[in-house]
Amino acid sequence: MITMLLCSTQAAGSTTGTVYITNRTTGVSANFSLTAPGTTKLVGNCAEWIVEAPTVGGSQSAIADYGEVFFSVCEAVTNTNATVNGGTGNNINLTSGGSVVSDGNLITPTIVQCLYAGQLPA
Repeated sequence: MITMLLCSTQAAGSTTGTVYITNRTTGVSANFSLTAPGTTKLVGNCAEWIVEAPTVGGSQSAIADYGEVFFSVCEAVTNTNATVNGGTGNNINLTSGGSVVSDGNLITPTIVQCLYAGQLPA
């Protein structure tokens, strides 16, 4: 289990942030700074909990059969100090070639479940 926190001290309009990640099993933690690409800026009124396929060598890779993942305590604080709960937003499934390969489910206001829904290996 891991805990991840993304912070931006500049709020809406910011292009920089810091990620803090902790392995809750081992206690090992790290942090790093990031800068948004291009003209992307923080809106300050939304958050996402995502399972997705990485880009490899400049191309989108196929998503691995990851089984099932639960995101719990899905909460974010906006630039107006309002709380955004991950399980109360819009659910967007990852598709490939028109077929769902990663299926998201909003379980409770603070729990999001993702299930691998792609083809099983032959």
